[in-house]
Amino acid sequence: MYKWQQIAEDFAQIATSAFDLAGGAKDEAKQRFKQHAEALLRGMDLVTRQEFQVAQEMIKAARKDQAQAMQKIERLEKLAGFKRTAAKAAPKPGKAKKAAAKKSKRAA
Repeated sequence: MYKWQQIAEDFAQIATSAFDLAGGAKDEAKQRFKQHAEALLRGMDLVTRQEFQVAQEMIKAARKDQAQAMQKIERLEKLAGFKRTAAKAAPKPGKAKKAAAKKSKRAA
């Protein structure tokens, strides 16, 4: 009986050591992955959250200023009696190709 108890205790110690070793390997792999990911992100030249939020605020302020400037321009144009004409629409891509084909046929 004593012999079996000794074998069981030895087996338990081996199993515990194996689990500790596996846990250590897991922690080491996790740490290496984290280091590799951090190095990869540093190389990507990404902005911080704070820099991104500052840029967002600057964009909001610029859009607000632009809207105010457009309103002011419209008021001034109205006072001056200036009428805007619609911008000529750009030709569609298909029509441009057809026009170029007609020109090349004429030249030939």
